[in-house]
Amino acid sequence: MLINLCINIVRDIPGEKLKFFFEILNDAQKQIISTLLPLDLPTEISLSLSLSKEYWKRKCFEKQWAHMNYWISNCSWKNTFVSHSVEDLIDNFIAGKLSFPEVKSSLLLFQKCLYILKINGFKFNYSNDSHKNLPLEDHIFQLIPIFPNLKEIYLNNFPLNYEILFESNEDNFTDESYKLLSNTLSEIKNLTKFHLLGTQMKTSQFSCVVDSLITLNYLVNVDLSCNLITDEYCESVLKLLECSQLQNLKLSNNHMTSKTVKTLVSNLCENTSLKTLYLDRNSIEDEGAISIFNCLISNSNLIKIDLSYNQITSRSAFSLCILLERNNILQFLNLTGNNLEKDSIFVDLMKILKT
Repeated sequence: MLINLCINIVRDIPGEKLKFFFEILNDAQKQIISTLLPLDLPTEISLSLSLSKEYWKRKCFEKQWAHMNYWISNCSWKNTFVSHSVEDLIDNFIAGKLSFPEVKSSLLLFQKCLYILKINGFKFNYSNDSHKNLPLEDHIFQLIPIFPNLKEIYLNNFPLNYEILFESNEDNFTDESYKLLSNTLSEIKNLTKFHLLGTQMKTSQFSCVVDSLITLNYLVNVDLSCNLITDEYCESVLKLLECSQLQNLKLSNNHMTSKTVKTLVSNLCENTSLKTLYLDRNSIEDEGAISIFNCLISNSNLIKIDLSYNQITSRSAFSLCILLERNNILQFLNLTGNNLEKDSIFVDLMKILKT
């Protein structure tokens, strides 16, 4: 009976069914099941539990991850639980609370269960003496291959340790990090989303990462914002636009100009998969905007584009009018932050559109 109850409990949580199953047990039975699950049944079953993620993380921690292999292999909400658990372990490593061997050993427990990996460097960005031998990027990128079933990767704000970056005089110091990342990405065949933000990648490093991304057949969402991408990176950006399955591309807050955009538009016109494109907070100006507007006239799949904060003026008004007249696919065009709301030509254009 207890075995059947455990199976049902694991399948049905979180929710009121958990309380229902436990209410029929006596104290001795509750104590037995309490050793199998991360719960303190005798004292907490009388509560109406919402069973939030934080609750489960706390209970498992209190029980020293007891019976975790059984738990994560059967629990219906294991993906969320595992994702948060891995994030906590990596945070502790970055903060110097765990050594690299310790965190690697702990992560092996979740090897086949993790589908979403999030590492938020914005929480750190400080020097840590325990990571002097290797940059944190090398360590972090060595952890990614542990999880072959990843579908989404979010890496925000690299490098994590700026003191190491500034002290290093070795030209290939960070090159090896991105080669490692590139080799890893090419092996994660089911990856659908990849976000890498806040780096200081050189063109060769950026190219190395992109060359791996374009080999992934299921990749539909890429965010490379805030990476100091300039016109020198154009060739690699072109490769991304050639991906037949890519649907969302975000290149916000970089240093691209009209030179890059005018090169990209030919590929953009031919692209048949891209649905959304973010180029906001670059420096594409009117020449770049006009090139995009002219391209979108014949583009039949792009439904959302963000060109906000790009120094666009009324010089591009005529091309925009033609675009809006001929393109019935585009649903969202953001031109905020270009001071166009004060331009009489655009004011009149908006009035016409509203009618």
